[in-house]
Amino acid sequence: MKKTHKKIDNQLRQALTNACEEIKDNIEEFAWLTHQVNFEQFPQSLRVSCYFSNSSSLLDATNSGTCAAIGQIIKVHLSKIAITKFDDSKQITFNSED
Repeated sequence: MKKTHKKIDNQLRQALTNACEEIKDNIEEFAWLTHQVNFEQFPQSLRVSCYFSNSSSLLDATNSGTCAAIGQIIKVHLSKIAITKFDDSKQITFNSED
């Protein structure tokens, strides 16, 4: 991994950790998130996967607009590290742990 990629990865992990903590503080059913990225095609290759504790919670979050709110929280945290070309409708997926 190149030195610049490592620096971006550290910033990215910190921003997503902060986003995850904020989401968990505000949305009880939210469990965790993870990401994947190809730094040769960054930021369009960034994918964030968000997990809810069960499929019922995921369905409720989808129907209530909570998933959209989560996307906005993630975008805000990414913008703090100058990642502005992030399409939450295409780069975030929502899943359940069960």
